[in-house]
Amino acid sequence: MNYLPPVDHSYWDNDEYDDVKTAATNFINAFRRMGITFVDSEIRWPRECCPPRIDYRINLGNISLDEAKEITELVNETLDQLERYRAAETPVPLRQGQ
Repeated sequence: MNYLPPVDHSYWDNDEYDDVKTAATNFINAFRRMGITFVDSEIRWPRECCPPRIDYRINLGNISLDEAKEITELVNETLDQLERYRAAETPVPLRQGQ
């Protein structure tokens, strides 16, 4: 029998999943800045059983028609406000390389 050394908590670390959690958190927080929340949001693991591999997915849950209308209104209000700000702002030249 081959002796295998014991594992510690780092055995379960998954850098890819840490990146997924960071991206999902940033995505949800971008909407929360506009007052939008997704109560049933979750990260879905990739499916490797069937080619091609389906990557991690951010599931926003079920959204009712009324919730969809409210989200649409909030996003449009935010974008309208951004457009007004941009129209009033003096253009700033892009940094070199952009």
